[in-house]
Amino acid sequence: MPKRVMQHHLEDLSRHKYGILLPKEWVSRDKDKDYGVDVEVEVFDVDGSPSGLVYWVQLKATSSTKAYTIKNFNLKIETLEYYRRLDIPVLIVRYSSVQDKFYYKWAHEIDLYGAKEGAKTVLIKFVDSDCWEKEKTPRLIQEQLKKIKMIRNGAINFPVKCNLVVNGSHVCGVESGLLLAKLRKEMRQEYSKHVRVLLAKEDAIVNIQISPEELSIDLGGVYHCVFHNVASMEQDSLAAELAKDIMLGLAAIIAQMGNNDFSAKVAFADGVGAKLVNKPDLLVHIFPQLLNSNEFEKAIEIAKLAIEKGVSEHIEGAVLIAILHSLDRTDDKKAAAIEAYLLHCVERNEKIHDEMYGHSLYNLGNFYRSISKNRKAIQCYLRARKHQPAYYQQAYFFSELGGLLFDIGKYNHAAAYYKKSLDIEEREGILPLYADSLMLAGNYQLSCKIFSKFLDESHDEHAEWRLKFFCLSMLLEKFDLKLQARERKAAIKMADISECKTQEDAEARINESLRLDLLCPLAWYNLGIKFHKEGMNADAAYAFIVCSLVNRNDLEAWVNATSCCFDAEVPLWVLVFTVKVAYFYGKDDYVDLAYSMCEQHGKNVAPFAKVIETIIGEIKEANSKLAIRFPNEDGKMINILDREAS
Repeated sequence: MPKRVMQHHLEDLSRHKYGILLPKEWVSRDKDKDYGVDVEVEVFDVDGSPSGLVYWVQLKATSSTKAYTIKNFNLKIETLEYYRRLDIPVLIVRYSSVQDKFYYKWAHEIDLYGAKEGAKTVLIKFVDSDCWEKEKTPRLIQEQLKKIKMIRNGAINFPVKCNLVVNGSHVCGVESGLLLAKLRKEMRQEYSKHVRVLLAKEDAIVNIQISPEELSIDLGGVYHCVFHNVASMEQDSLAAELAKDIMLGLAAIIAQMGNNDFSAKVAFADGVGAKLVNKPDLLVHIFPQLLNSNEFEKAIEIAKLAIEKGVSEHIEGAVLIAILHSLDRTDDKKAAAIEAYLLHCVERNEKIHDEMYGHSLYNLGNFYRSISKNRKAIQCYLRARKHQPAYYQQAYFFSELGGLLFDIGKYNHAAAYYKKSLDIEEREGILPLYADSLMLAGNYQLSCKIFSKFLDESHDEHAEWRLKFFCLSMLLEKFDLKLQARERKAAIKMADISECKTQEDAEARINESLRLDLLCPLAWYNLGIKFHKEGMNADAAYAFIVCSLVNRNDLEAWVNATSCCFDAEVPLWVLVFTVKVAYFYGKDDYVDLAYSMCEQHGKNVAPFAKVIETIIGEIKEANSKLAIRFPNEDGKMINILDREAS
């Protein structure tokens, strides 16, 4: 009989035999042979009630008479990783037709640590204790599936129930039984609030195994952590060191569950967290979760100590990424802790390396930029380029500096830095920012020209830029003013018409205000009110839009612009873009004010709200302006938070 046919026969036999092996209440279904697994098993209770528990089986049958071949076979690492990603647990089962026995192992229990670098397969090893026992094994499987379900539902509480096993006769020269007793005592005395060690494995949710080479911690078969440093531990402090590593491993796997506060309580129990200083790889793994817990200040202090002790640039960079990425702009306490860390890095690098000092200043400035402390950010940027000359060749550096200057109203300086950025590298996203700065600097004609160039070449929507180009084009046509030294303060003072006794006086002051500053927001706001009173709602809409685009945080102007845009003479796209830009700057405060003002004027809110909600429903969430930069292979600084190089 051909070999391939024999193998098919063997696979069919193993499926049939495996089905017979299961309890009669359980249901076994063949899966498609190309699906990656062979069998699906649904577990039912003894009375036939569905338990909601399901697992998949990958069957590997052999007719070999060799003991090694029976208990060992190679599995593709890609396949194993696929099994681990599945929501349904996968049981890997080996069937020996010679022995007529099954051996089993959960896919999530297999450690890839021993696999060679670049290997395509991993050796799956079975031992005698992995042999299927007709009565015992189904019970163990059902218990395991219940634990997995409970863990995935987040049902884990203090103290966490653990089971300890020491494999081998000795570990680091300590007899296994003696080590087990010492370790139980250590866990009970030091960590009883967080961990409870049980004798019965079946009652525990966490299984901990210690061998002469490694410490393995498994949470219900769903999450696991392995330390491969046992052999290097000191005999005299073995139990204490293993206990701390157990706590750190437990913290790491609880972090994988997404329970950050729970994880942090374990990690910082009775000085356990201090060990992270000597475990930089684990620190990087667990650090993001600790930063997003209530113990973030302790996490940052541990990071400081680890970096002071000396870690690789990779580790230091990963820590910085996690810290900056954890920034919550509404959490002043966390922002203060992050600021303190970055200041610490600045002070440290000032003594070590001039260019690293420059990088640290840039990182601090970037942090200030992300929390809108613009003047502090500018100071850091200007200092950074003195110590790190590479910034003079980085387009992003000048564009970020231009943005900071724009935000504090230094429009001429902002335009100059955006121009420098474009001279180094012409990037699409910088061109409209340059045009925007030119507009607010009073260079209306050049601004309009650059807006036009950008919009002609872009296929995206760009609501704000199209509105600004539209309004600027109208202003140039009406006033024929190509360039102006804007006298903003004098114009605002002149635009105050609250004391005017006649309409003529008010109009005269508004006109004089626009002569001083064509973009005076108060002048345009008052013109909008005037046009609205005269029933010229389209003109009022444009006036309010100009006011809003210059004074972007004026929610009342945005709401008035929106209301007037419902006039039939106003193009629909102007209404849509006005709502989108207004929502970008005002968020829900803009929407709430719009509905409130609609009600105050006795209008039906429903149709108005329907239009607004439809438009804002199309808006995509804006990306954070936070940047974390490292040099690429060409020495160019790239923002690693972006998918593309800045």
